[in-house]
Amino acid sequence: VVPFTTDDVPSGISVSNNSVAMTGYALNTNAIKDILTVQLNATSGVANWSQLYNSPFAKNDDANALVTDANDNIYIAASTERANGQKDALLLNYQANGSAYADLSFSGTGDNSDNVRAMTTDAAGNVYMAGYRTSPTDRDFAVWKINTAGDTVWTRALNGTSSYSSDEAVSIA
Repeated sequence: VVPFTTDDVPSGISVSNNSVAMTGYALNTNAIKDILTVQLNATSGVANWSQLYNSPFAKNDDANALVTDANDNIYIAASTERANGQKDALLLNYQANGSAYADLSFSGTGDNSDNVRAMTTDAAGNVYMAGYRTSPTDRDFAVWKINTAGDTVWTRALNGTSSYSSDEAVSIA
């Protein structure tokens, strides 16, 4: 299990079958946020495994939500900061045994270009993420559908009625 630092903040938890999964961030030794994900045995509370995600840019990474599917695979909605200060939406996927399966980023334009705030899965194992995308003048509601192979099936954005608005989806069902 990854050792915790003095500043760990949880942001998502999910119970599925015989496990409890949780995610959030942990400050590394350089005071940069990395995404920490831990799976616990639901009966004993003992950690089965943990993963620490540090993006290739070595900047702040934030987990915003977590869901598990019927097979105990874990999906994490997050954002990752790029070298130029921009943030991209990020989907992390861990298999039930803790091995990394997917690391998908969604890059838009503008400051804090894309971000995912919430997610859910359907009976077929597709992942739906909700958050925002930034266009040159607005922040727009956004929803993404990702299939079980990790492919983006579709992305939809909805702009509010006023220019330079900050629209953001914070939940999805």
